[in-house]
Amino acid sequence: MMSENYHTINEEYYFLRYHLVWRPRFDLEILKDSENIIREAVTEVCRQYGYEMLSLHVRQEYIYLFLSTNPTVAPADAIQVLKNMTAVLLLKYFLRLKIFYSLYGSLWEKDYLVSTAFKLETETIRKYINQRKGR
Repeated sequence: MMSENYHTINEEYYFLRYHLVWRPRFDLEILKDSENIIREAVTEVCRQYGYEMLSLHVRQEYIYLFLSTNPTVAPADAIQVLKNMTAVLLLKYFLRLKIFYSLYGSLWEKDYLVSTAFKLETETIRKYINQRKGR
C-alpha cells in the first residue's frame, strides 16, 4: 500500500516535489509590495496546470516556490509558465513596469534554480543569488 503522500494517475504512483527559485532582472522595489499579486498569479497558474503549491516566498531578490507536479511536467516547463504568467499579471497591475519591460524584454532573469532535494537550505538560495548578481 502506498503512502498517503503519493499521488496516482492510472495506477502510476508518484511523489514529486520541486524547489523552484527565480529572480527579477534587477532588484525591483515593486516586488516588496506585490506578494499578494504574485501569490494570486502563482495560485491561478497552479490551478490551471494542476500543480500543487506547497510553499511560496516572495522577496525583492527572488521568488521561491515549493511545488508538486505530476511526472508528465518537466520542472523547466513549470518554471517557464510561472515566470511568464506572473510577468503578465505584474504588467497588468503595475503600469510603470511596462516601461521596464519595453527596455529589457522581460521582468525575470533567464536563469533559475531547481532542486528535488527534500530540504533546500537557505544558504543554497543565498549562494545562487550572490553568484548571479551582476551577470
